[in-house]
Amino acid sequence: MHKLSYYHGTTIAHRLYPLTKFGWLLAGTILLFFLQDGRLLIFTSAVCAVALFGINPQIGKIRGFRLVLFTGILLCLLYVLFEKTGTVIVNPGVNILSITTGGILMGLRFSGRFLSIVFISYIFILTTDPSDLAYALMKVGLPYRYGFMLVTALRLAPVMEEEGRTIYQAQLSR
Repeated sequence: MHKLSYYHGTTIAHRLYPLTKFGWLLAGTILLFFLQDGRLLIFTSAVCAVALFGINPQIGKIRGFRLVLFTGILLCLLYVLFEKTGTVIVNPGVNILSITTGGILMGLRFSGRFLSIVFISYIFILTTDPSDLAYALMKVGLPYRYGFMLVTALRLAPVMEEEGRTIYQAQLSR
């Protein structure tokens, strides 16, 4: 399993200025909350997934990625099963198993929004060097201590995860 951290690359996303990527992250996240059409949100998450696979073809091996996909699919299924607005499409005789158009659209809306936000965040994390981001933020006026705090947090999170796993494995071996 690979850690979710910066990977050096030569893609267009890697070459963008860190504040530009941060602006795209914020703008994309805000825009996703204004979009209400589930089909458009699922399309957006599919485009983000394709971009993510273009940036790192081994994205499926990054820890947590499959959990995100499973959570998005489960979220969609829960809305399909429990949201009963709209017209009934499938009625197997049991009310709880009936599928409605409102349930499908709500499931697509919320799972698409969830997956799109997570995929955009993954793109930002995988293509932005923490040092470059901190230096860019300090250039626009962020105090040095906050920039240093950001770099330290982004670099130590994978290290702390590895140390936690080592301690866990040591406890299991006892």
